[in-house]
Amino acid sequence: MAIRTVTADLPVDIAWMPRQEAEKKSGYRIYQGGAVPGREIRIVNIKGWDVEACGGTHCTRTGEVGIIKI
Repeated sequence: MAIRTVTADLPVDIAWMPRQEAEKKSGYRIYQGGAVPGREIRIVNIKGWDVEACGGTHCTRTGEVGIIKI
């Protein structure tokens, strides 16, 4: 599943929005990594795959991850 997502080279969209708007649009699943502080939060969205509030570093496309070895 991970390899398919990487090779699909999906866009990783990043947007800042008010917390209430983000919760209304995507629900509380945006806090899978834990609650984030602030009235305005950064939302990272890989369409059809995942959406989360996150302050970390991200690629602009899933293809930038490269080969996954386990």
